[in-house]
Amino acid sequence: PPAPKPETFGDMMNFGGYLPEVNNGRLAMLGFIAGVPAEISTSQPIFQQVAEHPLAVAAHIVIFSVASAMPRLQGEKTAKPESSEFGVWMA
Repeated sequence: PPAPKPETFGDMMNFGGYLPEVNNGRLAMLGFIAGVPAEISTSQPIFQQVAEHPLAVAAHIVIFSVASAMPRLQGEKTAKPESSEFGVWMA
């Protein structure tokens, strides 16, 4: 059989792809884990902190999104969330 075609970034990001769900989950966890302690320690609402530091927020989103895609872009066979190979917890 022919070798499987490597996934492109577009394949991973399409509606049924692997990356949107992984990114949403990881960015939600990052927002909660970083936002709640920052709000408690500074007494500023999260929305105010985001408004005052939009480049820092954007940089973290880009860094986490690229880091989430790297294993697949390098050709590793990570399990897709919907696969039964490892289940949703090993994506």
